[in-house]
Amino acid sequence: MKPPPPIPPAGLLVLDKPAGASSRDAVNVVQRAARGAGWGRRVKVGHAGTLDPIASGVLVVCVGKATRLIERVQALPKTYEAGFRLHVSSPSLDVEADPVPVPDPPTVTREQIEAALPRFLGEIDQTPPAFSAVKVGGRRAYDLARQGEEVELEPKRVRVDRLEVLSFDGERLALRIVCGSGFYVRSLGRDLAAALGTEAVMETLIRTRIGGFDLEGALEPTAVTEETLPGLLGLRFDRLGLPTATCDDDQAIDLRAGRYAQLSFEAAPGEPGDCGVRDAAGKPVCVGVRDPDGTLRPRTTFPLPTV
Repeated sequence: MKPPPPIPPAGLLVLDKPAGASSRDAVNVVQRAARGAGWGRRVKVGHAGTLDPIASGVLVVCVGKATRLIERVQALPKTYEAGFRLHVSSPSLDVEADPVPVPDPPTVTREQIEAALPRFLGEIDQTPPAFSAVKVGGRRAYDLARQGEEVELEPKRVRVDRLEVLSFDGERLALRIVCGSGFYVRSLGRDLAAALGTEAVMETLIRTRIGGFDLEGALEPTAVTEETLPGLLGLRFDRLGLPTATCDDDQAIDLRAGRYAQLSFEAAPGEPGDCGVRDAAGKPVCVGVRDPDGTLRPRTTFPLPTV
């Protein structure tokens, strides 16, 4: 009989993805380290929100059973610092394709930009760029666009919480953007420029924060090796916007097995709702739903690692 596969630790890594590398490149670094650490060839590793190769900044990588939290991380608000160049255009809306100058561009002032920004706040309909991963007839839009095919995409509902002008010199504009998932920064540059009577491309993009994960605590991918990975993984429920409860050993056994447990509100203050649970040793047990009577129903469980 074959021995059961190893159970790796469940945790998150916050990486500072460099420009020029793909998000998949960063995941591959972590996956190689996990396999080298003896966590098995099938250890699950995934990222919570793609950054285009042109972009740098915060990339949250989930390992082991923490991959079940990817959608939760993706739903957290994101903060970007984006650099745009006005009065030029490109089919990709960035510098992947060579920008072409706009003939006879209008003069644009900072005051005009700040006056135009409020129309892009709140819940808005946004059309993704033709060079995007949106599927059209089972194919990625960017594949069709690179082949010269006309790509028509439907607008999608997205949320923008904050827009701030960081600098503007008459041609180059830097914005800070706080938004929800599914938002395309390149599309904002296109639509804002159109409101100003011109065009624009995105030159730079840095993701500085996802929820409670920021650049200050982010690691260079080169820092992740099979020797360092075990000490780098963590799973702080507060960074996911979750209150945290502590359970005793018997409750931990029940919760990890998917059974309900009764937790006191003193252990998990706050209103009923989603909650993270740790055992007495501080290891993650589960994310679950807390009922008004203190019953916790586990949704995502984290078995004790065997490696």
